Amino acid sequence: MRMFKHFALVALLAMFLTGIGGALGTSEAKAMTLGDLVGNTYRVTEVDAPFDWTRHMRGSVVRFEQDNDGDYIITVVKPSSGTLFDAGDKLVMDMYVMDGRVNCTWGYTSVADTRDAFLNVYNNGQTLQIQHAEHSDQYMTLRKI
Repeated sequence: MRMFKHFALVALLAMFLTGIGGALGTSEAKAMTLGDLVGNTYRVTEVDAPFDWTRHMRGSVVRFEQDNDGDYIITVVKPSSGTLFDAGDKLVMDMYVMDGRVNCTWGYTSVADTRDAFLNVYNNGQTLQIQHAEHSDQYMTLRKI
């Protein structure tokens, strides 16, 4: 019993000192914002969408940025071989949050072939998924590199 009390006291002290003591009210949760993603670079790891412009996108490198107008965008940094995109092209734009969901436009802007979509953020921005707004089975997955 004495060993258990000692262990419990050490664990409680460690939680308090590291700021993990949520039960004690010592830490505050900080909500993630789109601004927290600015500068992150991602690789397209999965594509399940029937559009010509999504063909050969797997392996492309993209970056989450903020343009001169303050709008959040995802641009192509290094296109994969065979894709229609060039470096600097926008892949995602017109982002806004409504009812806790990130809405956006996803597409190939050079020929105005775009779709309404949602940007799903997972694991504190380690994984992003761009999902067609009307067809949830059409998506593109990006993993932070």
